[in-house]
Amino acid sequence: MTMDDRIAITDLIHLHGHLTDRGDFDGLRDLFVEDVVYDVSALSQGAGEGTGGGAGGGTGGGTGGGTGEGTGEGAGGGTGEGAGGGVLRGLAQARDVALANVDAMPVAHHVTNVVLRETADGTVHALSKGFGVLADGRVGSVTYEDTVERTAEGWRITHRTVRPRRTPLRD
Repeated sequence: MTMDDRIAITDLIHLHGHLTDRGDFDGLRDLFVEDVVYDVSALSQGAGEGTGGGAGGGTGGGTGGGTGEGTGEGAGGGTGEGAGGGVLRGLAQARDVALANVDAMPVAHHVTNVVLRETADGTVHALSKGFGVLADGRVGSVTYEDTVERTAEGWRITHRTVRPRRTPLRD
C-alpha cells in the first residue's frame, strides 16, 4: 500500500461524517460499494437506552435505530431482526432506513483514530473510532471495522462492522 493509497483510504473514511451529516446519501457511493454489507448486529445489545439512529453511518441509538447508551447505527432493516440490529445490505437499504428515522439522527458524526493494515491479497482492513453528537448534546462512541478494496472507481468500503463502545477497557 502506497502513501497515496493510505491518504485516499483515510480520506474515504473521514468523508463519511460529512456526507452523513448533510444527508448526502448519493455521495455515499464515493465511500461504499453499491452492495455494501453494513453489520450493526452488535448494536442490538443493550436495546432501549438512548435515542437516535443512523443507517449508512453515524452514532446514535434507540427507537428504530441502533441501540445502547447513546450509540447505534442502522435503524431497523437488515436481516429481519427488527430495529437496531442485523445486517443492512446495500446503499439503498441504508438510505431508506435513515430517511425513515431522520428525526432520531445525530447532528454530527466524527471519525478518528484510523489504522490501516494491508492483507496479502491487497485488501485493506481499517479500524477507526466514531462518535456522534445528538441534538440534546449527548455523545456516543463506536468502533468501525472496515474492509476496503480497490475497485474501478477507486478505493471503496465493501464491508463495515459497527461495534458500540459501552464498557471501558474492553473490545
